[in-house]
Amino acid sequence: MIEPIKTDDWLEAVGMSVNRRFPEGIRESLKDRSLFLISDNGCQPTSQRFMMNCSLLGIKQIFTTWSNPRGNSDTERVMRTIKEDLVWAYGWDNPFAFAEALKQWIEAYNTDYPHQALNNMTPRQYFEHVNQQIKEPDSNLKMAC
Repeated sequence: MIEPIKTDDWLEAVGMSVNRRFPEGIRESLKDRSLFLISDNGCQPTSQRFMMNCSLLGIKQIFTTWSNPRGNSDTERVMRTIKEDLVWAYGWDNPFAFAEALKQWIEAYNTDYPHQALNNMTPRQYFEHVNQQIKEPDSNLKMAC
């Protein structure tokens, strides 16, 4: 039987993501920008403890609307991809082995697989591309300033 996902699991995932994305610290890295976490209205992201931790990190939460499958479609699609690539393909009987495989899958997903929706770049390449554009505005915009 699979154990239900708990707030601790969500906090661990957010911590892992924040530490990886902001190794120098989230507050210093963001400065005047905002970081948003979009989730459904489940008991984990709406728990007081989870919301307090997001607030302490400066993460603004946005919740999808109730009974609107489109509001959470991106997340559901990623979850389906994880299930197709990793969960259903193997008969996991060791949760620690699965956790390690999931970490490896996430790394590969972000670095090895281009996405059509990201102009055929990997998520990491797209992230770096967008960050570069933020740091170096278009030359026409530079001239206008």
